Amino acid sequence: MTEETSRRKTRKTAEASPSYYESYQQLKAIADKMRQQQDEPNIDELIPLVEQATAAYKHCQARIAAVENALGLSSETHDVSSDHNG
Repeated sequence: MTEETSRRKTRKTAEASPSYYESYQQLKAIADKMRQQQDEPNIDELIPLVEQATAAYKHCQARIAAVENALGLSSETHDVSSDHNG
């Protein structure tokens, strides 16, 4: 695969998937909608909303993991409480 082909593939993938910000905004919108319907939820919308929220959440988690990986971080380095409880 040439470098140009690789760049095109990366661009297409980036265009096809939402950004972290878009996924996060979608999660916030779904949470707000579900809060508003707390007393009387629309059952017909519940499953699609949960599916959309799950997909957005997984996308956000994957982007966070990719950034942590790129920076050489892991979830273990974030657990400072275990480092100081000696």
